[in-house]
Amino acid sequence: MKGWTAMELNQTLYKCGLSQNYVIEICAEAAKKGIYSVSVFPSMVKTAATALKNSNTKVCSSISYPLGADAPAIKIEECRNAIADGAQEVSLVMNAAAVKSGKLDIVKEEVKGVVDVAKKLGCVVKVMIEMPLLTKEEAVCAIEIADSLGVDVIQTATGFKPLQKRNITKDDIALVLATVKHAKVEAIGTFNNPNIAEEMISAGAHRVASDVAIAF
Repeated sequence: MKGWTAMELNQTLYKCGLSQNYVIEICAEAAKKGIYSVSVFPSMVKTAATALKNSNTKVCSSISYPLGADAPAIKIEECRNAIADGAQEVSLVMNAAAVKSGKLDIVKEEVKGVVDVAKKLGCVVKVMIEMPLLTKEEAVCAIEIADSLGVDVIQTATGFKPLQKRNITKDDIALVLATVKHAKVEAIGTFNNPNIAEEMISAGAHRVASDVAIAF
């Protein structure tokens, strides 16, 4: 018997060139299967929000996906716009280059700015930390900053394949859980089968995100 339910899955739609009709179709399927959320680019939030209006499936939008290289002010404005368009959750891609360069003031500015806007508007805040690109010490630093600034969920990666030097493992989940004081953890990687979802949930992940979640 599988060790997870559809409510522990997040269907991501972060591939370039997906049509509006395709997004509507996947949203309908996700809602039918009772999947917790569908994650889309900011430009597709209105489409997803309309498609999921009468369902329990939530709309999540990425902020500065996939590289997280935008300036804090741009990320904050993108967050505000996504929520205005109907996003119930936002996923901020943390600036990994700033983390690795020790420019933690940038990291704190972007995270705090997005958290402040989202919380004021009643939106859940997630932060994507590209753990495969970071050392253990860098990852712990990034997690601690996000957790201390009020982020609801730490996501282990973007799942963007060109950045995936390795896939996310149970050790990554354990590291997040050992570091956070408040936030939950969502497993994101290049997950393409239900066995990995079960492994991540068993390791303590609150939710698992995948671009093929509706097929699990």
